[in-house]
This record gives sequence, structure tokens and C-alpha cells, in this order.
Amino acid sequence: MWAVLALLAGGLVTVALANGHKLGQPTHQDASYLIYTLAASVTAGIVEEVVVLAFVVTTLRQAARPLPEIVLVAAVLRCSYHDYYGLGVAGIAIWFVISAPDALAI
Repeated sequence: MWAVLALLAGGLVTVALANGHKLGQPTHQDASYLIYTLAASVTAGIVEEVVVLAFVVTTLRQAARPLPEIVLVAAVLRCSYHDYYGLGVAGIAIWFVISAPDALAI
């Protein structure tokens, strides 16, 4: 339930504040672009969650760092590669900070 609420809160803030555009996005988006975008999104999700965040969180947990520090470092890392949203990155930070402690407490 918390994860859904965090996702909704973060999504609303991101949509309200986002002002950036990805470079290279065509003005006319045909089927080939949509297929490419879908594949890129799936790949990005795997890389972001498994490779980047899992590595950082695991390393910090093994170093016996406190949970608030782990959440802060992971949130800053996640926001750093979503900065093209402009101020909308605040929504991603809100979502992550609300949902991360429960996920990391396992």
C-alpha cells in the first residue's frame, strides 16, 4: 500500500514540475521509435535497479552504514540520472525516500 501511495505522490510531483525533454526525441514518433523506447525503458529499469542501486545499497549495508544514510545516497544517485526532468526530479526523490526504507529493511 505504501509503495502505491509513494508512486502516486512522486508521479504527481514529477508531472507537475517536469520541464525537461530528452535529447534526440523525434517530433514524429512512429512504431519503430515506440519499440525502441520500450526496449530502452526495460533495459534502463534493469540497469538502474539491479546494477546501480543494488550494488550501492549492498555495498553500504556491508559497510554497516545507517539506513538513513543508505536511503539518502541511493536517492541522490537515482535523481542524478533523472535530472532531465528538471524540477520534476523532486517527485522521483519523494517516491524513492518514501518507498525505500521498507524495501531496504529486508
